[in-house]
Amino acid sequence: MSTFNVTLTFQHPAWDEREGLLYEGIVAASKTEANRKVRAMAASYGQTYCQGRIYLKATKASV
Repeated sequence: MSTFNVTLTFQHPAWDEREGLLYEGIVAASKTEANRKVRAMAASYGQTYCQGRIYLKATKASV
């Protein structure tokens, strides 16, 4: 298991979301799994509603 930081960006961001939303410390076996976890978290927080497409980019967190 590794730790990833995932940045979520939107096709149509609000003025305060242009840099994207950073989810830090996601523990997952792969980047794909980290992206899946963040997609589910963002949906449960209501952050993916009416934003167009969302883009996820996972990077390995430096320890």
